[in-house]
Amino acid sequence: MEPMLTAARNAPPIDWTQPVSGLRATADAGVRSAARMVAAPAVPVTVKSTAAVAGGQAVPLRIYRSVDAHDGRAAALMFLHGGGWWMGSLETADELCRDLAAVSGAVIVSVGYRLAPEHPFPAALDDGYAALEWISRHAAAWGIDPEAVSIAGESAGANLAAAICLRARDQGGPRIVAQWLDVPALDLTVPDSASLRRFGTGFGLDSDGIKQCVRWYAGDHDRSDPYLSPLLASNLDGLPPAVVTAAECDPLRDQAEEFTQRLSHAGVTVRYRYAPGLIHGTTWLTGLLAEARRGQAFAIAALDDYLRDPVPPKLSPVISPLPSQI
Repeated sequence: MEPMLTAARNAPPIDWTQPVSGLRATADAGVRSAARMVAAPAVPVTVKSTAAVAGGQAVPLRIYRSVDAHDGRAAALMFLHGGGWWMGSLETADELCRDLAAVSGAVIVSVGYRLAPEHPFPAALDDGYAALEWISRHAAAWGIDPEAVSIAGESAGANLAAAICLRARDQGGPRIVAQWLDVPALDLTVPDSASLRRFGTGFGLDSDGIKQCVRWYAGDHDRSDPYLSPLLASNLDGLPPAVVTAAECDPLRDQAEEFTQRLSHAGVTVRYRYAPGLIHGTTWLTGLLAEARRGQAFAIAALDDYLRDPVPPKLSPVISPLPSQI
């Protein structure tokens, strides 16, 4: 990770006063360049495009299916990309989704949700929920088993995934078999945690940048709203079994650990893993980092277990990091 850390520390600070369109174009170009470090798909993958509808707005979807996927009713994984709610797209997530489809054998449904600050909360959440409803309604037409739909997200996308699970539970929405939250942002009040103090400068995701992303996405909304900050939900009962993957040198790591503990205490089956030595947003660099490949394999295996056992044990072991490694 040293070359990446050196580049991050030597890069000029982001000028948040610039037009967001320019900042987004620059950031997305960097992500697409880094995406070359995602592992090449192990098997051929087909890609098709369609759209869901949220509030009269089209929500672009990109559907990935490997040749190893079941011809009839395959499991599906709805994926929400990261990017602080203001950057990222179907394009930046393309290589990752191809890899996930090839490795997992599931149909991957990537969601092109609306971005802040042009579209603040709850636009992205509404788009993600509309995509979930679309999968439920159109599963048969796309060869998807409607009883085998899971949801995943990275960083800001993990925030959306967790919020969608809460909303589906609260509103009696489509069934979600499992949730995979990768390096999740779960408390948008941005508490002064130990991991934020330790890794909030010089590790790729700075605390000032986190707060700016939250300002753009949350706007004037109460940031303690559970659909903005799932970690602050008073009740986590009845949520889907979870996989939470975190990175050692991530300022958001404490949020991931606390959410894992709260899910477990609520009786939700949860498996947690953190990646030693990795920083925020590198867990998908499976073509470069052996630790990233191990983390991906851990998450996919856990999701497979949840699919095979739709009524898993009430509690499962939580894998915690060793303090001596921090």
